[in-house]
Amino acid sequence: MNNRTTIYASDLYLLLDREFKLRKTPGCDVCYIQLPYRVDREDEAAANWEIVIPAACPHDCRQVIQDIVAEYGARYDLAEERRG
Repeated sequence: MNNRTTIYASDLYLLLDREFKLRKTPGCDVCYIQLPYRVDREDEAAANWEIVIPAACPHDCRQVIQDIVAEYGARYDLAEERRG
């Protein structure tokens, strides 16, 4: 059973970006969150979205982003984009 909240990509981006800024190491000015995009889910337990995760940096931002994506992937599904 899917108990995720449906949300638009732009709204999810704002949540992900805010959370990343709260958790990241202050010394990193290179890493950032990208806009999430819809994907076909492999099973009902998987999120229907992904983001491009940056390469590893000395501040371990990649792990922070992976943790945030796992957490928010369990909470939110992406809505289909609005047309016109």
